[in-house]
Amino acid sequence: MRCIGSGIGMPFLGPIISRPLPSSNSKELKVVGRIQRMNERLANRIAAGEVVERPASVVKELVENSIDAGATSIRVELSEGGLSRIRVSDDGCGMDREDALLCFTRHATSKLTDDAELAAIRSLGFRGEALASIASVAHVVLQTGQGQGQGWEVIVTADQEPSIRPLARGRGTTITITRLFANTPARRAFLKSARSESAAVTAWMRKLALARPEIDLTVTNDDREGLKVVAASDGDALKRRCEQLLGQGLSDGLVDVTGMREGSSLTGFIARPDLSRRDRRGIHLVINGRVVDDKRLQQAVIEGYRSVLEVGRFPVGVIYLETPDGFVDVNVHPQKTEVRLAQPRLLFSLLRESVMNRLASAPWLGLGGGEDVAKVYSPTPRSEQSRGALGSVFGAKVSSWTGSKVSTGGPAREPSPISSAISPRMDPPKSVSPQPSLIQGLRYADLEPIGQISGTYLLMRGTEGLVIIDQHAAHERVVFGRLLLALRGEVLTRQGLLLPEVLPLDEEEASHLLEHRELAESFGYELAVAEGGIQVKAVPALLQDAKPLRLLVDLAQALVEYGGGDAVEKAVDAVIIRMACHGSIRAGQILSTDEMRALMKQLDDVEHRSHCPHGRPFVLQLTTEELERWFHRV
Repeated sequence: MRCIGSGIGMPFLGPIISRPLPSSNSKELKVVGRIQRMNERLANRIAAGEVVERPASVVKELVENSIDAGATSIRVELSEGGLSRIRVSDDGCGMDREDALLCFTRHATSKLTDDAELAAIRSLGFRGEALASIASVAHVVLQTGQGQGQGWEVIVTADQEPSIRPLARGRGTTITITRLFANTPARRAFLKSARSESAAVTAWMRKLALARPEIDLTVTNDDREGLKVVAASDGDALKRRCEQLLGQGLSDGLVDVTGMREGSSLTGFIARPDLSRRDRRGIHLVINGRVVDDKRLQQAVIEGYRSVLEVGRFPVGVIYLETPDGFVDVNVHPQKTEVRLAQPRLLFSLLRESVMNRLASAPWLGLGGGEDVAKVYSPTPRSEQSRGALGSVFGAKVSSWTGSKVSTGGPAREPSPISSAISPRMDPPKSVSPQPSLIQGLRYADLEPIGQISGTYLLMRGTEGLVIIDQHAAHERVVFGRLLLALRGEVLTRQGLLLPEVLPLDEEEASHLLEHRELAESFGYELAVAEGGIQVKAVPALLQDAKPLRLLVDLAQALVEYGGGDAVEKAVDAVIIRMACHGSIRAGQILSTDEMRALMKQLDDVEHRSHCPHGRPFVLQLTTEELERWFHRV
């Protein structure tokens, strides 16, 4: 026997005996002596707790059934946000008398007949739980027909057997739900206001409308239309439908994206970086026609935008993925929005690279649709590599001018008394947007230098007006572009060290760095293994003034932190962004007009020509029209 409480300060409670403990009211607990099978009604009500959470989940299950029935037009009508009534009507195949009754039986479905079909399921529903669960917590009226002029009406009330009668009607099905959660008042008490419930229904229907563009969908609440979309007949119509469903301000803000790898294909639309959101809700993923909520695949889309989005911002788009049978397991959760993937890394890479490649050629990032975005840099002569960050890129000697707040490439000038008299509190007119413009078709080489503000911002004259460029962020994009080319196989120029230096790495860091030695050497490092550890014999000339050894240590540590597999890409991304930042000209550094022009030419040869690798925009255009509005000339 086992004793309890034999420690210091604890009384001896004696042996545990096999009899019920007394409850607080001194009555013995009821002990059930045998396992019993639940009755059908109790099982349905328990299942309803997972399947039926609120009006939106009821609408989801009913509309998915309509889609599986082959409907091309679906109408959802709500009263008080679904709290009073939900009605879903479709033009699907309808049901005969037997199926109209059987559909309310738990685990009755027309979509699966054996285990093998589950691995290749393409229908939205397959569990056979929805109608039985809904009928256990609501009053349901189903009217259905198969197009012969006669149909059937089935009425089901919670805890009662269904009744059926013949009905004259055409093809399709209409289901009306009332008294939702009337027999479970605790559940009904947790429902929100009619407005909130209606918004939740409309939000879900938007997702479904994105996933199934071939269907007309309408949602009304208290006879007011909340959503109406027509079926998309071609690619242009699909783009317009996506612009409508993804939110305001997306007109002409989407570009198509495609990709394919090992039997899986990708199509869809992604939005301009300046149309980003503060959360992930703008990322819509559809796998084999099913809306899915997969954080890993969402992250792949975010990674594709990494170098053009600021930290804390998230992209907008809709991605349609088609995978082979057996690739996706949808039998994970009753809501059927969570899935398990047989090859998640494959889809992650497909998503990330497809988005990244499309952004590189997007018109609103400065390159034309048919223009080659993988331009190569002309190698810089070794004699010019010793000039540091500016010299290696510009091929010009760094200016030593200092002390001027506004530089024009000439002597410093005193501020004008007129400029000093302008009030700094003057608010800009509403017509001038505080957000940077994404300039279509801009050729930086065509810009003419005007001057420099605070040694940080370049003032350039363009055909449309004034262009302002953050010199550090712009040069950071150039350096980042060169490092990306190194990843694609271009060899960067090296600068040999007079004496080899040993990297301060522990064993794990050294092991990971040696495992990815080719990666490090592609950036321009030359490594050797010695008794004391890993020696560095040469560093990238591009980074020679940017603590290149420290950056190599950062790479080794990032490889350890992120692990192997596809996480290496994340580690490399993080480090080359840091390399680009440290290897760029700094804010406060005065440039000559020749250096400004050289930087503009370099910008024409890189991808994503409007944002630094951190996602910050570096170019702002003030058109002549905006300036005239500012000064009230128009």
